[in-house]
Amino acid sequence: MPDKFVVEDDAIITRNRAREIGRDARQIGCDEIDLSNVEFVSRSVADELVYQSQKGDISLIGLRDEVEEMINLIDGSSSAIA
Repeated sequence: MPDKFVVEDDAIITRNRAREIGRDARQIGCDEIDLSNVEFVSRSVADELVYQSQKGDISLIGLRDEVEEMINLIDGSSSAIA
């Protein structure tokens, strides 16, 4: 079972894509979502990723500066970030 799910997208702009990422990670038994390839996420994507991480015991790792900023705007506690 892989430990992390690597997202290959360079930008994630829709909430539906964020849902797919969370679903796909859980389906293969991953407990981490690696966003190191992602340069941009929209506010709605950040919201969905924080929600996915909180409900699914999934950590977000490999955040680039801009992505981490957006995640932190949504989740002030940074609890979603590993």
